[in-house]
Amino acid sequence: QRLNTSRINTVPPVHKIKPDSSATGMIVTVAAFPLLAVLLRAKLVGALARTAGWRYRIGRGLETGAALAVIAFGTILFLQR
Repeated sequence: QRLNTSRINTVPPVHKIKPDSSATGMIVTVAAFPLLAVLLRAKLVGALARTAGWRYRIGRGLETGAALAVIAFGTILFLQR
C-alpha cells in the first residue's frame, strides 16, 4: 500500500481552525491588565497618596528585617567554622 502524502502538509481552511484556549486566555489577559490599569488609575493614585506614610514605615521595617536576617545568617555560618 502506498502512503497518501497529498494531505500531510496541507493547512486547513481558516473557517475550520478552532481557537486554542490557551491563546484565547493569553489575549484576554494581555488586554485586561492595561484596560484595568487605565480604568482604576484614579483610585490607585488616591490610595497610594493616602497610604504613603504606612508604606514608608513598612518598607523601612522590611529593609531592616532583611538586613538583620543577612547578618544573622552570616554570623551563624561564621560560628559553625
